[in-house]
Amino acid sequence: DSFQIVGPSVPPLAAKLVATMAFAAQLSERMLGEAPGPIANFLEAPSLCALAAVGRVVGAVALCGDWAGWCTGRFGAECEQYLRYLGLVEPVHWRALYLRLCDFHRRLLAGDEEALVRTRAAGKSRGRRVKLWDEAASPDDPQRVLQGGHSVLFFGDPQEVSALPLHGAESVPQESSECRRFAGFRPSMFLDVAPISPQEVVAVSPDLSLERWRLRPGLPCERLRSVPTGLGGEPPEELRVFVENVVSFVFVFALGTILAFDLDTLERRYGIEMSCVEAELFARWDYGRNFLAYVQDGDVVTMWATTTGSSAGRISATVALLCCDLTHNDSERGVVATLEVDGCIRIYLEIDPCTWAMSHKVDQTSMPNSIFVEVKLQGSLMLAVSHLETQGGGAVHVWPRVEDAGGPCHCRHFAQAPDRIEAKHGGVFVEVALPLRVPENWPVGVVNIVWLDPSKPDLKILLAIDHAIGDWRCDVRDWVAFVDAGACAAYCSPL
Repeated sequence: DSFQIVGPSVPPLAAKLVATMAFAAQLSERMLGEAPGPIANFLEAPSLCALAAVGRVVGAVALCGDWAGWCTGRFGAECEQYLRYLGLVEPVHWRALYLRLCDFHRRLLAGDEEALVRTRAAGKSRGRRVKLWDEAASPDDPQRVLQGGHSVLFFGDPQEVSALPLHGAESVPQESSECRRFAGFRPSMFLDVAPISPQEVVAVSPDLSLERWRLRPGLPCERLRSVPTGLGGEPPEELRVFVENVVSFVFVFALGTILAFDLDTLERRYGIEMSCVEAELFARWDYGRNFLAYVQDGDVVTMWATTTGSSAGRISATVALLCCDLTHNDSERGVVATLEVDGCIRIYLEIDPCTWAMSHKVDQTSMPNSIFVEVKLQGSLMLAVSHLETQGGGAVHVWPRVEDAGGPCHCRHFAQAPDRIEAKHGGVFVEVALPLRVPENWPVGVVNIVWLDPSKPDLKILLAIDHAIGDWRCDVRDWVAFVDAGACAAYCSPL
């Protein structure tokens, strides 16, 4: 009775409809205003968004849902790695990322390429050209480097690094003078460097100290902390630094030693000594859970709990290893895929804690004159790259369920042999890096990329960009950038 529609031009049926909608909005607002949490617990993300749109208590409704759970459940733990890197950990940030990814994927899978990313012509016409260097490189110049990081673009050479913020379409500067030049930070001063946020990095110095640096635009860089790693002897050439933002750890890999440090304080958490290892260690991560370590051409894969460093088991290779990866299945048990020098991919399942057994293997009997060169896991997906043995070219293979690997797969062939593959956004699309025709004419980090739809048998191409800037240990694509013919300018398009 409190709702009235006044005016002779409103038909009776329409008046009743408007009154009902208004009453429903008021009722939902009263209910959610009194107890938004318990009610939101019964709703999935789409319903929660729809309900929030009709009331004035949008904030209370929107933030009460399990946005972190929905986001990681649909798009993978990479979402948490991404948000923690950016320092965005509140519920509103999880909701914004979930809605942004949903909208992006809807446009991507619908083939709306023009709305998805600006083309070269559109980028130039809208003034998004960013000058990187004054002139093209000569053979005598140091090798130039272009690498992407979440929300920033690094460019320079081993002697000097600058960065371009890519927080959103409106923040992309139009001139290079607006770029954040990080004076005083020289990558050549360190054994290895890894970003921990858009403005901070961790690095290991030649005296084997672990250091945290803040990059300040227009000012000298600031060293925030420095602690000894505890490594002795001469600096190893194979030293690598990794950052696991989900557990807030920094890892230093040096020959047979793995050291874990707190990301904020750089306090040492644990160390792992692997006997008889005298070559570079490689690692793959199941974020927030476990990681594996192996040596190329080695015969053992070891798994470790990321937070404690306790052993999660080991796998003995049948022959020498080329690469491997790990994930977990719907039963929360670990899954490992190994690629060995005999060309076979072997799938191992965690049947009990720390106990692994080979489930099955994938050979190349159905692929004459081809050989597998890479394998990756992402959730239920298994990805592989094969190269032709006698001529150029190769293919990308996707099995929608790793348990079914070895059976029919989704496949796409390329005239050029793919360099690498990564499943992005929890496996919504697969990013393939293809080599440049004349790579010596381009900075390190520039590749041709193709995005594929892993759900289609022919791995339908969703987007193809030539001379794109590769990512630097990025897990969620939040932008695309490509360079012009002389590699002196970039065109940046946040997604």
